[in-house]
Amino acid sequence: MPEYATRHSAADLLAALRDKGLAREEGLAAFIVQQRREKPPPLYLNILITIGALLAALCLVSIFPKENTPVVVTLALIASAAWLQGKAGDSHGLKYTLLMQSSLAVMIAGKLLFTGTVGRTLTHYLSDYSYHPWSYTLALLMITALTYPLYRVPVDRFLFSFIVLCFLLFNILEDSGQRRILLFYGFFLLQFAMASVLLTHRKIKSDYIPLAYALVFSLCVNVLFLASGELASKNMAVISPHFASLILTGGLIALFGWVAGDLAKLKTEPLALASAGAALLGLMSAPGILLAIMLMVFGHARHDRPLLATGAMLIPVFLFLYYYQLDLSLLQKSAALAGSGALLLAGRCYLRRGGWDKDGKPCA
Repeated sequence: MPEYATRHSAADLLAALRDKGLAREEGLAAFIVQQRREKPPPLYLNILITIGALLAALCLVSIFPKENTPVVVTLALIASAAWLQGKAGDSHGLKYTLLMQSSLAVMIAGKLLFTGTVGRTLTHYLSDYSYHPWSYTLALLMITALTYPLYRVPVDRFLFSFIVLCFLLFNILEDSGQRRILLFYGFFLLQFAMASVLLTHRKIKSDYIPLAYALVFSLCVNVLFLASGELASKNMAVISPHFASLILTGGLIALFGWVAGDLAKLKTEPLALASAGAALLGLMSAPGILLAIMLMVFGHARHDRPLLATGAMLIPVFLFLYYYQLDLSLLQKSAALAGSGALLLAGRCYLRRGGWDKDGKPCA
C-alpha cells in the first residue's frame, strides 16, 4: 500500500466533523449521496449539446422577421430560456439535457435578435441611419452584461463574453490613426489584468470562471493577430508586438513566482534561469510563444486541462508563425531551429541533473 494511503471512509469523516461541531451530518450525507448519484455530462457531450443548440438557435432566428423584431419578443425569448433552465433542475439526466439544450438554443436566439434590433436602433442615433461599427457591439455587450448574473449556464457565459471581446477587437482594428494603437494596447492590457485577477485570486467566485476563460481565448486571438503579419498587414505597420511582449514577459515571470508560492523564490537558481529565458523571449518579440508557455505553466500548476491543452496546441502554431516571418534564408532558419532545439535539450539535462524535473521538488 502507498505510504500516504488512508483507510478512512466517508462515514468516519462525517463523524469526525460532527464531533468537532463543524457540520451537520445529515446535510453532508445528502450532499455526498447526490454527488455520487448524479454525474455531469462528459466534455464531448457538452460540445455536441452546444453545437446542437447553436443550430437550433439559427433555425429559430430565421422564423422571425429579419428587418426588425420587437424588443419585447426578444426579451420574452430570454425569459423563456431562464424558465426552461429552472425547469431542468439539478439532475443530470435525459430530461435535464433536453431542457438545458432547449434553454440554451432559445437564449442564443433571443440574444441574437436583441442584438440585431437594438443594434439597428443605435445605428440610427449614432450615425444618421448609416452603418456604425460600434452599434451592434454595444447592443451585444448590453444583453450579455444583463443576462450574465441571471442565466447561470457556463457555456452561454463563455460564448457570448468571448464574442463580445472579439467584436471589440474588430471595432478597434477598424479604427484609424494613433487612436487605434492606444485602444489596442489599452484593450490588451485590460484583458490581461482581468484574466490574471480572475484566475489567480482566491476569493473570486466560480461564476466568473467562464469570463476568465473568455478573456484568455480573446488574448489568444489578439496575439494571433499580432503574430500573423500577412493576415493583418494593413495594421502591422502601426501596431507593434513589443508592448504585448513586454506585458506577457512580466506576467510570465510573475507567474513563476506565483506557482512557486513566493515571488522571493525568483532569486533561486532554476527560477532565475527560467526568468532569464522569459526575458530573452520578450526581447525576441514573440508574444504568442510567451502566452502559450503561460497557459501551459498555469494549466499544469492548477491542473486545468483545457488551458494546458490550449497552450500545448498553440506552441507549434506560434513557433511556425515566428520562424516563417523571420527575415532569414532557409539555411539560417534551419540553423536557428537546430540551435533552439539544442538549447532546450541542454535545459532539460540541467533540470534532470538538479532533480527539478520531478513534481514536488522544491526550488529553494
